[in-house]
Amino acid sequence: MSQTMVENKEAKVSMLDWQLRLALMLHEPHDSVRELLRSSLALLVNVYFPSGMYAATFDHDGNLRDICLVGDVNETDIRRGLLDALVQADRTVTTAGGRNVAVPLRARDQVIGIIALTGSKRAPFDKAMLFDLEAAAQLIGSAAAAMIRQEKAQNEQNRQAQLQHDLTAMTYHDLRAPLQNVQTSFAAIERLLNPSTDERVSELAQAGARSARQIGRMIRSLLDVERLENGSIHLHPQSIPLAEVMQDVIEIVAPLAADADHRLQVEIDPTMPAVMVDSNLIERVLVNLIENGIKYTPSGGSIHVTGTRKGNSAYISVIDDGPGIPYNLREAIFDKFYRINSTSGRDGLGLGLAFCRLAIEAHGGRIWVEGEDMARILYLRCRWTHHRRYRLGKTH
Repeated sequence: MSQTMVENKEAKVSMLDWQLRLALMLHEPHDSVRELLRSSLALLVNVYFPSGMYAATFDHDGNLRDICLVGDVNETDIRRGLLDALVQADRTVTTAGGRNVAVPLRARDQVIGIIALTGSKRAPFDKAMLFDLEAAAQLIGSAAAAMIRQEKAQNEQNRQAQLQHDLTAMTYHDLRAPLQNVQTSFAAIERLLNPSTDERVSELAQAGARSARQIGRMIRSLLDVERLENGSIHLHPQSIPLAEVMQDVIEIVAPLAADADHRLQVEIDPTMPAVMVDSNLIERVLVNLIENGIKYTPSGGSIHVTGTRKGNSAYISVIDDGPGIPYNLREAIFDKFYRINSTSGRDGLGLGLAFCRLAIEAHGGRIWVEGEDMARILYLRCRWTHHRRYRLGKTH
């Protein structure tokens, strides 16, 4: 075998090995498009031995988006040299007697950038070398395009999250003061009423006060959901009987159930010891769950709340006569701003169950739904401690 044939065979094996390494590298996770380009150039340097290299991506207007430089090259040269030629020609470009080459990075037949080599020791490039470089550029371009799409999606998600944060802050700030005035006014009206006042007037005043308090809870949930998500809310646990917590809850929700012509049934095991919880948060969780049942239960239906003891755990369940929750949505209903059948005309922001889950998980507990086909039972689980107290505990 001649020396030339041996050298060609070794070069072919070396190129295949390099292409395999490139493909494996592109499948590895990268923090940014720039890092992906830098890793790609690191492999190309060992194949073409240029004095300088760069890789760049650009937007639809031809503006540089990401750029990575290696060796003897600067961005000024790029802007007035090969980049302009490539954008105009939309093809591989060689200059300086084949010592400089620029290859387009493509994704789905669209040019998204370039890879350029200057002063290569392997120049001038023959057709086989250019073919291999173009094949590598195709792989790199596809990987870079996927990352660009991912970054755009993440940026949009971050933008939406910031908008929601700003909306939450503005809503809480702008509505808190006027709502406080409404609540104070209703409280003053109730104090001014006397036994001779028309009963209908008294009922209207009480209904208005209840609605104002309900809106207040919704506004607090807006703020608390965000605080629970970022861990800035501080729990104030105290030992309190579950029946006592539930009694406070019933005082809030019983009038709402009566207004909706619902039967509210509550059965709490009186032998349950105290729970170690933030009573304010847990009370609001239970109010949210029962209000949710009231909202979706048709007139004349019932909401059944139970507190039972099973082994070393305590369970609180809320069962209603509503339409139920499809099996495939049993996790989604706890997501922030998620609503089932938002065109139904029922009011809500999709924050109630999100708040409930975050509040329960902040205590180390769990909340979920059960039921065959269309679930109607929502469970909250507590765990018994060795000190004969209950606390919200993790389930396994």
